[in-house]
Amino acid sequence: MLPPPPRQRSTTQQPRRRFVWETFANNERLGELFLDRATISLDLSRYDILSHDGLCWILALAAWRTSGGLGATFIRLPSDIRVLSYLSTIRFLKRFTEAGGAYENGYVLDDGRIVDLNMQRTDRFGEPSEYSPTIIQRIEEHRWDHVLHALDRFFDTDLARVLETTLMSETMEASRPFQAAIRELVMNVAMHGGKTPGSGVGYCCYRPFPSTYRAIRFSCSDIGVGFRSSLLRQSRVQSGLSDTDAILSALLFRFDNPQEGVIGLYPALGFLRSFNGRLSIRSGEALVSLDLTSANTRTLFDDCYEDEPTLVWLRKLCHSYIAPAVGGTHVIVDLQLPNRL
Repeated sequence: MLPPPPRQRSTTQQPRRRFVWETFANNERLGELFLDRATISLDLSRYDILSHDGLCWILALAAWRTSGGLGATFIRLPSDIRVLSYLSTIRFLKRFTEAGGAYENGYVLDDGRIVDLNMQRTDRFGEPSEYSPTIIQRIEEHRWDHVLHALDRFFDTDLARVLETTLMSETMEASRPFQAAIRELVMNVAMHGGKTPGSGVGYCCYRPFPSTYRAIRFSCSDIGVGFRSSLLRQSRVQSGLSDTDAILSALLFRFDNPQEGVIGLYPALGFLRSFNGRLSIRSGEALVSLDLTSANTRTLFDDCYEDEPTLVWLRKLCHSYIAPAVGGTHVIVDLQLPNRL
């Protein structure tokens, strides 16, 4: 039930087929996957590249279906032992079984060469710990030390490295509001994303793209109630609010409710602007995207960001789409890195 990889023109060397966050977010049948009471099977073997951020969707989907007592969630694994070794190293295989998922062709994992490849990776790069930012983290209340430590390592090590700067530089100092907003987003998954405080579950990753892409991506998917239901539960908005306006209202929450003392995602937008970045949020029936790679969008952004932001301004700034309803909330943040000299 996954969308087929995009067709490519016949060339000497075919572009590789990528499974990323957008593959799931733009899937017209995505709502069915979250609601179907029957067993579902997702074929990952059709893709050449299985990206961390796309895999977070799979994990959230499996966990959502398991928590709701729906049918089993199967995936068909690729047969390439290099890909299977990679899935093992980033903890996807472990996280998927923890989420209640199962493998349609689990026999491919019995190949002894996978263990050999894992050992080669360990010898070369070291064994990634549960605190490593290179693995997919499962967010839940009793794993704060793992998740937040990995987040800190991502910012203090990986982000500084890919920005080719030092921890004490002006660039990293300017990133502090961005860091605080991402930390709060992750904490809110566990504290406010479940049926009761502290019972939320989600998955996050912090993935630099290959060096040729000059971009870095943060991704977070949870199985919570979504932006609209969360705001309604706190009696912060009117009952007729759409999922789109709920996302936009959540972005402005700190301005409309200063007494709450929340950080929110809004302070992160200034740092996003400085790197011509992009923020996309999928919740309920809405997909909202703020794309600051566009010069026109950056001009409109600069008009109000430092002053008093309004919902009208934010509607003009963001692209909004009505999409099949999904469970949970799914966020990506992209930073475009400056070209090397």
